[in-house]
Amino acid sequence: IKAELMGGFAASRILDVQGPKMIARRFDGQIESRLHYKDVLIALDMAKALGLRLPASALAASILGKLQDAGGAHKDSAAVFSIVEAESQDHHGGH
Repeated sequence: IKAELMGGFAASRILDVQGPKMIARRFDGQIESRLHYKDVLIALDMAKALGLRLPASALAASILGKLQDAGGAHKDSAAVFSIVEAESQDHHGGH
């Protein structure tokens, strides 16, 4: 899937860097998710003060928050994959 995405408009530096971590499920902290979570919350607060909505950032904050709750504060932000994967399996009956 990563190769397919990298060949199209979804190609990005972040996918290039984080994709292999997600595939290997290696989430040792390089940029700890707690810092990413803090930053996205700051952005959401600033947007709210300006009367703006950032739905994609709100979704990111929700997933990062679940990662924090699951003990992933010191894991790399790529660990959000584990939350998305678990929710996908829960939604589809574990398949």
